[in-house]
Amino acid sequence: MLYHAYKQHLMDVIVGPESSPQLKDLLFTSCGTGFCIGEFLGALGDQYPNRQVEVVFTARKAPLIVFVENRARFRLHGRMNMFVRPNNPQQVKEMIIRSDTTMTANVNMWINGTRIVGNATIENLDFKLLETKINDVDQASFGDLGLFGAEFLEKLLTEILQLGITMPSMQGSPSMKGTYEFRRISNWMNALLEISFGPLFGKR
Repeated sequence: MLYHAYKQHLMDVIVGPESSPQLKDLLFTSCGTGFCIGEFLGALGDQYPNRQVEVVFTARKAPLIVFVENRARFRLHGRMNMFVRPNNPQQVKEMIIRSDTTMTANVNMWINGTRIVGNATIENLDFKLLETKINDVDQASFGDLGLFGAEFLEKLLTEILQLGITMPSMQGSPSMKGTYEFRRISNWMNALLEISFGPLFGKR
């Protein structure tokens, strides 16, 4: 099922400041009162002031998954490109970083009433810098982004898993409860839960 999700590009995600309250002030090149990515990535804030940052993730292959009891360990390989969005009619959307990434995560799942829920921990998040237009950004400094990104992804995946899915029934496939802005991530996490627990309830 995850292979089909990959082939249908359901794992491809576009993330911007509007995607989550956690990113509202973070994905900017110029910081207000708090921390933003412009302070972290070299001269980003000086070269592209007052711009929104957009992150585009594209899966490069289907995830590798190993199940152990009620835990799933999976690895996902992808391409992560970063863009700055235009702030006025004279500007254009511009790619500033092109990179490859590999994520290894552990997902714990359990049954809560009529739903399957869980949480996630990021074991490893590696970035390989392929191209950059930002001064003072190299592989060493960009690789440190993995520490920052892992914390955010843990919160994101756990939030999705806490929404849960209804257990499979004769009425058809389960669906994700509630609403969430990262619909594509929800789809493949939903598929992961179905693969893990479907056989327990006679799902074919």
